[in-house]
Amino acid sequence: MHSSMESGLVRIFYTTSTGRKNKTPVSIMVVVVCASPYDGSTEIHEAMWYVAPEHRAVGHGIRLLRSLDDLAEEIGAARIIMTHLEDSVGDRLRDILPKFGFRPLEITYAKNCLESFRLQAGKVDHDQEVV
Repeated sequence: MHSSMESGLVRIFYTTSTGRKNKTPVSIMVVVVCASPYDGSTEIHEAMWYVAPEHRAVGHGIRLLRSLDDLAEEIGAARIIMTHLEDSVGDRLRDILPKFGFRPLEITYAKNCLESFRLQAGKVDHDQEVV
């Protein structure tokens, strides 16, 4: 586990892993603990998590989720916000998260900035109105 305190909205950066093989983490989770902009309560936002393919389906992901519950209890967090990437691990995670009390909350959009910048090289108008 690693954590560091910061000032402002983001208060804690926290990482945890479930073990190492050849000095490489078998699994890792990175979260940000911050105040909700809506009601000021403490929230945990998963920034990323990963379990090496050869170590999946043997409990490492479950241990990461349990460590989130432990952290939430320890700091009195009102919510944990997780992201499930559509093309990451199929429906397995979609089946596991509800068992830990998670429910769908929002749709997340992503943009590949490097590809976008290459496509628009020299043609970016930052004042352009979005329709």
